[in-house]
Amino acid sequence: MEYMAVDEDFLITEASWDVQRFADCPDQIIKGKDIRLGFPEFIGVEDTLTAILRGEQNSFEIRGIARCLEQENPLYIDVFVVADRDEKTLQSRLIIILEDVTEKMVLQQSLTQRANETSLLASALTEYKKYIDKIFAALAEVLLVTNNYGYIKKINQATENLFGYREWELINQPISLIIIDEKFLRLSKQQHYLSPKDALKNMEVVCKTKTGELIYLEFSCSIVETDIEEFQDFIYVGRNKDKS
Repeated sequence: MEYMAVDEDFLITEASWDVQRFADCPDQIIKGKDIRLGFPEFIGVEDTLTAILRGEQNSFEIRGIARCLEQENPLYIDVFVVADRDEKTLQSRLIIILEDVTEKMVLQQSLTQRANETSLLASALTEYKKYIDKIFAALAEVLLVTNNYGYIKKINQATENLFGYREWELINQPISLIIIDEKFLRLSKQQHYLSPKDALKNMEVVCKTKTGELIYLEFSCSIVETDIEEFQDFIYVGRNKDKS
């Protein structure tokens, strides 16, 4: 942390030894020089500085001034201005305190960048989900998604139309509520161990609508693989067969 003292004419009267590294023009930080030559940030705020000298305002600050934008060697400073009285002359003066806040600013920028990247990713995922939902809804076949415990996570419009349920009535319900073929449900859980010829494709199963009507559908089942086995999803696709 460095400091400077400035009189009512904004001329430097005193400065700490390393204050020049914070200046825009270090060679202008000399006793008797106008502070605005080395720190152009004070141009245009003279009325505010004068108000501080007169006791009409307590302080003034500028945060996050970028002195060096090189990625390898950035420099950011905060400037804080208050009034003081010179012990020798008893004249009012301004004390300008300068603090190196580079570490804080770099961290803040990094966090902001990550937040922005996360926000962009979230927006992209939202748009992608909307796109998938449109495709999902447009499919003519019955389509259901369950977790690996068999609880329904998603259905499409064709499923609602055929079984007579609204989506909210089936979400988090066991798939056995509408697919009552125990053999098919058991085999769907064993797909990891089935050979390609035994894979669950176009298998005729018995289903039940909301009204209790039994219908026959050709169902296929596949697994959506993830790195976490517990979070695998099962996708069931069915085609309508003759009603009984």
